[in-house]
Amino acid sequence: MLDFKLNANDLDTCFDRISKNLFQNYCLCTGDQRYFLTEIEFYYNRFSEDKIDNFAHVHGAESPEGTWRLHGAGLDIAFKGKDYYGGILIRGIESEDGDVIDGPWNTASLLVRNLGSVWKSVPSFHFHKLNKPRTRGYQKSPRVGLRLRKASDLEYICKPWRYLSWPTKTKKARHTVALQLYQDGKKEEIETLGFAKRTVEGYIRYFKKGKEMEVEEFVNAKNGVSTICMMFGKYIAEYVEKQ
Repeated sequence: MLDFKLNANDLDTCFDRISKNLFQNYCLCTGDQRYFLTEIEFYYNRFSEDKIDNFAHVHGAESPEGTWRLHGAGLDIAFKGKDYYGGILIRGIESEDGDVIDGPWNTASLLVRNLGSVWKSVPSFHFHKLNKPRTRGYQKSPRVGLRLRKASDLEYICKPWRYLSWPTKTKKARHTVALQLYQDGKKEEIETLGFAKRTVEGYIRYFKKGKEMEVEEFVNAKNGVSTICMMFGKYIAEYVEKQ
């Protein structure tokens, strides 16, 4: 059974465990179709005033642990503990034939559409445990599409809480994947993303430039590729290299 319980003192280990389990041991059934997850994002916050992730949605009584939650960004798996709440946004799936559906709303739309006619649908929308685990790893990177509205949010915008099954077929925001691989010292894996050498070199230049900038320069800035690369560089300088 899927276990979404979290240890607030070791979130990354918990997210790693959940992601590995979802990627390797489960498929998502909708109607008579089966899909494998290709990309997910974690959102987490505390009920107390000591909030850390302003992008997590507060779930009411209608969204207990382990339920589906459809909202403006897409489809979540809700999780909740005594002191915390959050969700796992499903950003991408892959059919058994290898067709990839990218993006949270494209994913949610397909999953609902496969339920069939409103008059006679197939009542199936759940995770099913595979008889044999799939050999799939994962790669982490910053989450996608979050705009920095105040300097204190930088850490939780850029934390590697986006998980992609690896090797990835996901196309969106691959520049952040390349930079996370660069930061992790996995330069050979960067080549599998298919970028031209000078494109990656450009991402790295922006990344290094961002380390020398002030966080305030990114507040309310447009989320272009160069800005995101620089912002990630500033995050690494402030929250990784200084630790």
